[in-house]
Amino acid sequence: MDGVVDRWQDLGPVVWVVAAGLAVAWFVALGLVAAALDPRRVAPGPATLDLPGDEPPAVVALLAGDWDVRHEAMAATVLDMAARRRLSIDSVGERTVLRVRAGTGAGAAPTPYEDGVVDLVAGLARATADGVVPVEAMSLGAPAQATPRWKAFRRQVTEDARARGLSRPRWSAGVKSAFVAAAAVVAAAAALAASTVPDDPDDPDDSPLGGAAGAAVVAFGGLGAVVTSRSGERDTPAGRAAAARWLGVRDMLADNPMFADQPPAAVAIWDRHLAYGAALGVAPGAVRPFPLAAESDTRAWSAESGRWRLVKVRYPRGLNPLAGGRPASRIVAALALLATGVLFVATLGGSGAGDGPFLVVAAVGCAALVTALADLASARRVVTGRVLRYRVRQRDDDRQVWFLAVDDGSRDRIRAWRLGHDPPVRQGDRVRLEVTPLFRIVRLVEAIGTERADQPACR
Repeated sequence: MDGVVDRWQDLGPVVWVVAAGLAVAWFVALGLVAAALDPRRVAPGPATLDLPGDEPPAVVALLAGDWDVRHEAMAATVLDMAARRRLSIDSVGERTVLRVRAGTGAGAAPTPYEDGVVDLVAGLARATADGVVPVEAMSLGAPAQATPRWKAFRRQVTEDARARGLSRPRWSAGVKSAFVAAAAVVAAAAALAASTVPDDPDDPDDSPLGGAAGAAVVAFGGLGAVVTSRSGERDTPAGRAAAARWLGVRDMLADNPMFADQPPAAVAIWDRHLAYGAALGVAPGAVRPFPLAAESDTRAWSAESGRWRLVKVRYPRGLNPLAGGRPASRIVAALALLATGVLFVATLGGSGAGDGPFLVVAAVGCAALVTALADLASARRVVTGRVLRYRVRQRDDDRQVWFLAVDDGSRDRIRAWRLGHDPPVRQGDRVRLEVTPLFRIVRLVEAIGTERADQPACR
């Protein structure tokens, strides 16, 4: 029996490599499926000012926003309720105020989220004797109230879009079940790998079976959590057709040089066109005064390509020192991985028993070090464009990380650059960046001239 156990433990490095390979394959498959399920781009239809359907502005915001409900959808709903005579928006001196009108208004029967917006205005109006609510006071309330209110609005808009056949869940139950089943296979491989680690004869509680069970639970629980957290919406044929029609309206409204600056009270002139313009992202002047329409981190309008277009911004996830950030921190992290793996393998005496994981760590550290040095020695890539988003985020260790989303006009989806220091530029500046080709390390940031654009925010 002892001979069987010894032979199994000698297979440890191979079993660990197989388990790691299965885990990598699982994540690669998840990424490929996520890319396949991403909403497809929709080409705008013919430019027109005719409203091409009866979809509410909030649903139109979902269709025009890559099947995601953004905060401007709520401001667009307020404007639409004013256009349909359930609310009134008036200019009183330098203030813009809202009132609730008596009656049910015009148009189709209101949806639950439209009723919810009117109820929000009514609740704020009851706090004053004149029943008037300044636009600037249109807040969702404290975080304890704002979060559930926004989630309810977003869920109801999504349900409305699904009921109209314009949207569907991005991750179906069948796809999630397949990945959960595959996660069970990865967890089993992790358990087998953990069972090759020798137990400590001086610790009566140390058992390979216990370690295997723990590895299986951790692996299956972690991968299962990744699967269950997948959410979002995706397109349908009817949704793409409707989106194309509404994007034609967007193009026509965007070509009007005065439309973008129209205030909320201009709904009296533009009627529902202003609400739909807010939903389509081309009426920032009507959206900006509402506190419930904060600027989006992930979407921005840009004219860098010569015409206005919506740009989607992605941010590097996590704080992995092996990618982005400072070159020194990445090299130090690679050296630390290499040293850790070599140290433990040397400590085990090269017996092969249980040193599989540390051989993998050493190999990863060596590869990371080589690629880091090669990256720094390679010719730098030059990026020139407009800063669409400037963001600062706090790390757990009280350090800050800066992000610049720079649009060079070539793509509708860009990835923000991560920096370990405050760059000498701000949002709206035209900039020139020099970055390394492999790991996107920003080595130079400089403003180009003094021109700064007040980009219309996609809120």
